[in-house]
Amino acid sequence: LACADGPCAGVEGPVLYAWDDTVDHRLEGTNPLAYDSIEDAVQAATPGTTVCVSAGIWQEEIHIEKPGISLRGAGPERTIIEPRHPNSDPRDSEATLLRVSSTGIVLEGLQLRGGSTGLALDAGSETQLEDIELRTNTIGIRSTDANSLTGKGVSLIRNTTIGALLEQSSSDAPAFSLMDLRVEGNGQRGVSSVGGIRSEHPLILTRAHFQDNTGTDAGDLSVTGLDAMDLRVSQPYSADKAPRMILRGETFIQEALIHVLGGGLQIDCEGQEISMVNTAISDGDTQLDAGALLSVNDCSGTFQHLTLAKLVGEQRGSGLSLLGESEVLVENSAFVHFNEAISWDSPEPRAENNFEGTLQEAALLSPLGAQPNLRPQRDSPLVDGALDRGVQRDLEGWNRPLGGAPDIGAYERL
Repeated sequence: LACADGPCAGVEGPVLYAWDDTVDHRLEGTNPLAYDSIEDAVQAATPGTTVCVSAGIWQEEIHIEKPGISLRGAGPERTIIEPRHPNSDPRDSEATLLRVSSTGIVLEGLQLRGGSTGLALDAGSETQLEDIELRTNTIGIRSTDANSLTGKGVSLIRNTTIGALLEQSSSDAPAFSLMDLRVEGNGQRGVSSVGGIRSEHPLILTRAHFQDNTGTDAGDLSVTGLDAMDLRVSQPYSADKAPRMILRGETFIQEALIHVLGGGLQIDCEGQEISMVNTAISDGDTQLDAGALLSVNDCSGTFQHLTLAKLVGEQRGSGLSLLGESEVLVENSAFVHFNEAISWDSPEPRAENNFEGTLQEAALLSPLGAQPNLRPQRDSPLVDGALDRGVQRDLEGWNRPLGGAPDIGAYERL
């Protein structure tokens, strides 16, 4: 039998079905493989079974306790799970919509909305997410000592307290890997400590986009250990002095575009390594007492092809602040519109072939607006001004160099 909505087409192994009575796709007669609730189908499933869930709004709470269960919906816009008694405010709900307490679990094509917790991952659980949306819960995802979490196409949207809270009691927490991640509008201003994601697990992020999350400690992300490729942070809708991100431990960032409005990035490597390549950070706020756009403490490593820029008002503040015992090399980087490009405690950083100047002197393509373009214009002194250190592409993936030599900063002039 093929799944009525198609998500189980091509699945090998046993399949059970959960069919919504409100949708006209129930087979004639009695089908021993079909159930009226997802929970009933999950409880009937044996390890290795795929539970195929039709489109519809399912009001129930599901607990997966057996290993090797796959739960497939018809897509997050079509297969929606919400509490049995939905509330207009998810903070009034006590429901955990989906709890995982086992290993080898695959969740795909679902939206979990309106619960106290959308997805709970218990100790020792191993879960793979694909095309999953956690929307308007109090907490989108909450894990406690989970062994494994991988995901592709995960969206955390307008969860009122936090998008994801990933807790770990061990000092040697396993890394979680997420690809094509969207984190938008999470957290409550003045209430949430972190709006987007707070993780005690190292995170490996590939193509992650954060936008307008709010928290008193950090807006978008607070994490111990980060390895990020193609990171995007959109400027929030209102000014916020809290940093957009607080990063601890080893930090590796390649190709990142971060727009802030008052709050920068704070990184404490705790004596470990850092590498930032092709990273652009801009601040569109007018306040005069803002701290450094990028603050780094007790880090050892390299900063290559950065573009740090204040975009409005007079020159002020510092671009990069090196605190504690940071030993770093900063090269081929542009520091635009600061009183002080780099400030440091000790030891003095190695700074080679960097640009320091005003917005006018830097001649960036379009430094105004909520999402400015920090690529240099043709007559910019950044063009062909860098040393060739083997960085073969720029922030947006264009070949480097495009001219006679690489350009200073995160972008090559097109």
